[in-house]
Amino acid sequence: MKTKSWASILATTIVLSLLIACAGAPSAQAPAAATPTAKKIKVGLILPSPISDPAWSGPANEGLKAVQQQFGAEIGYAENVQPPEFEDSFRDFASRGFDLVIGHGDQFLEPALKVAPNFPKTWFALVSYPIPNPPKNLSMHTYNGAETGFLSGVISGSLTKKNKVAAIGGVDTPLTRAGLEKVPTGVQWVGSQAQVSLSWVGDWNDMAKGKETALAAIAQGADVVHAGANVASVGIIDAAKDKGVFAVGWASDTGMVAPDTVVTSVYWLHTKLIPHIAKLYIDGKLEAKGYYNTVKDGLIDIAPYRNFDSKLSKETKDKIAEAKKAIIDGKVVPEFKF
Repeated sequence: MKTKSWASILATTIVLSLLIACAGAPSAQAPAAATPTAKKIKVGLILPSPISDPAWSGPANEGLKAVQQQFGAEIGYAENVQPPEFEDSFRDFASRGFDLVIGHGDQFLEPALKVAPNFPKTWFALVSYPIPNPPKNLSMHTYNGAETGFLSGVISGSLTKKNKVAAIGGVDTPLTRAGLEKVPTGVQWVGSQAQVSLSWVGDWNDMAKGKETALAAIAQGADVVHAGANVASVGIIDAAKDKGVFAVGWASDTGMVAPDTVVTSVYWLHTKLIPHIAKLYIDGKLEAKGYYNTVKDGLIDIAPYRNFDSKLSKETKDKIAEAKKAIIDGKVVPEFKF
């Protein structure tokens, strides 16, 4: 499987936190009628960025390791896979007898739709927005981006002093936009009058562009920035650090990147989702449909405040906790449309 190197600012910190080697080995099983068995299954994971990416691929790789530990599965991964290689990556895993192949990102959906019908004995799972009538051996697993955006807005509305918040995404996809567009809803819920700007890096991996995009938003007065751009989030956070403004992580707990800048993150628990998908497969419960993962499911959460725990007022922390509980109790239901 083709892999690529990655050099970056803050690479040492991220690599020490997240770099884990995994490898695959043979075994096969038909997924459509999967039932509990002592036979080892093979689980493959295709990642759009390096496993040193703290916001997306790194946590997913941790989840793959958990699959090996919890279920005794044989595992394999391909990191930093680029669009021209997407279909070949799926074919490679399937042709080598992998029972379950997970594409970590909605960019993998179209390639998987093309490949899946040719490998009926392999189950394809995508961490992606759902579509109707997928192939009978393909499921889609998405996080509720509206809940993520709402909670991020509550946090940023509580932090901003200048009443200007910047929500920055990587690539303008339906799922990412649906989430980031809910940031203003959370800002309003907490009683803030802050204006929220939405901008895009245009790339998931370009840290220089991420920093440039964030610096432009900060120059316009933003004193809280949301980093929702995978590897490019490191650049967004670095800009916030340079300019002395707050950052809020998106999709993964990125507090280790700059602990005195990232107040917290509304993060998706890829470390739990990947084994959750594997468990559904092992139990024969995966269906060809879309699955939605939520705060109530325990697959979306707010990261610890760490260095900011003593700096945030009890009132602020209580308000953020209240917002999370309101979602769990069904008192707040952010509309998730894409």
